[in-house]
Amino acid sequence: MNQLKPLEHMKADPKDAICKNPPNGDDFRNIFQRDRDRIMYSKAFRRLAGKTQVFFAGHDDHLRTRLTHTLEVSQIARTISSKLGLDLDLTEAIALGHDIGHAPFGHVGERVLNYFSNGCELYKGFNYREKTDSIVDNGVETLPIEFMGYKHNWQSVRIAVNLTRHRGELGLDLSRNTIFGILYHTALSYGKCPHRSAGYCKLRERSKERKCGDPILHLDYYTNNYGEYQDLRYYSVESLVVALSDEIAQRHHDIEDGIRANLISEEELKLKLKDFIKLDAPEIHEKKHVCSNDKEDFITILSGLFVHSYVKKTINYLTEQFGQRKYKNIRELIQSPDLDTVMKNIDIYKVVEGDEQLHRFLKERMLSSHIAQVMDGRADFLIRRLFKAYISNPQQLPDNTIRIMMKTYRDYRQSKGYGNVAYSNVDFDEIPIGEIRKHLAKLQTRGRFSFRAIMLRTICDYISGMTDRRAISEYQNLYGIHN
Repeated sequence: MNQLKPLEHMKADPKDAICKNPPNGDDFRNIFQRDRDRIMYSKAFRRLAGKTQVFFAGHDDHLRTRLTHTLEVSQIARTISSKLGLDLDLTEAIALGHDIGHAPFGHVGERVLNYFSNGCELYKGFNYREKTDSIVDNGVETLPIEFMGYKHNWQSVRIAVNLTRHRGELGLDLSRNTIFGILYHTALSYGKCPHRSAGYCKLRERSKERKCGDPILHLDYYTNNYGEYQDLRYYSVESLVVALSDEIAQRHHDIEDGIRANLISEEELKLKLKDFIKLDAPEIHEKKHVCSNDKEDFITILSGLFVHSYVKKTINYLTEQFGQRKYKNIRELIQSPDLDTVMKNIDIYKVVEGDEQLHRFLKERMLSSHIAQVMDGRADFLIRRLFKAYISNPQQLPDNTIRIMMKTYRDYRQSKGYGNVAYSNVDFDEIPIGEIRKHLAKLQTRGRFSFRAIMLRTICDYISGMTDRRAISEYQNLYGIHN
């Protein structure tokens, strides 16, 4: 009789998964397998190949992109889940989908989108906001908080639920378990804004308006529209495994890319790792690694030792943690009052003692390096210019994007009971794009705050879906700048 694996009793059951249209009898896949396939065949997943991880996609053929990072997360997570006896299909679905909402140019792209959608990066008063729930603040129209914010894990959920088309419908109709795992692979909120000091905003120094009454970077757009996916009934240990594997993959490729880019020396790295990783391969110490092949051999050997060590510690830690609590199954864990504590107490810093120092070291060396800072500065400038171009003249947006924006505005006003006759009877799916652009032209000159907010969200969605190359190309086309 085969012995049960350590957490096999905690394995997610696809029969318990919920979605709008469950697989029918003709589909030989279970719901988690279908989730995985739908994500993998989506356009959002394919675009990850052209998005930055740390360095610009295409900067070097051998540095990571967001897609190669995603595949590494998937492989690490599958290894851990397999050893623990968890569901491999759910694990893979979460891993493949966890970053589909990432902006171009990595985290700097995410920051700029969030600052614009929070009104921090002002442009001609278009996205002005203060800490208020009212429409008008001291005579100035402000963006309603309910439209604010950008974060890639929330955007991944938005893409899966609303923005991706599948068989004529919007959304991939993924199971709640998969969407929960995608959402919870990283923090659901930001900390206090780092640019606010003594009530003033350092981002606004180049404009006249520097006061800031709100230290919070809001994500209300997501929590208002997608808050239902925070429901802890859809928690799984598989989602926790993916979150930890994401951290392992990040450390792993930061080390490799750092060595290849000559940002970290081999001796320094060995010194940093020796206290919590067993560097017992003789090749790590014997060669001087003076030629490129030697360096690649060193990277391969060190990566194997590093990932093996982190994976082993993760397996042991999760086995110990859930073994101590002795839950009979995943349902018992979800129904227990200490689930929130379980979620907060298990992170990579606790799993691997010493990882916090390593993370800080890699961040300082990689993200603070000259090459990364130059790329970040370029990306920050480029995305801000794209935003300003589309805000100044939204007619520069593609036809389908404008069509969606106008439909969203119509539906929003109807949901609020505003009864705008001019738009309530307009079918934006049927009328020619020229007519739609005429409606847009009118709103450009006299658009209400709600239209500006919807337009800002539309621009956010449009830019966040771009690859690095597409964003650069758009900037060149809009501003007449070509290489």
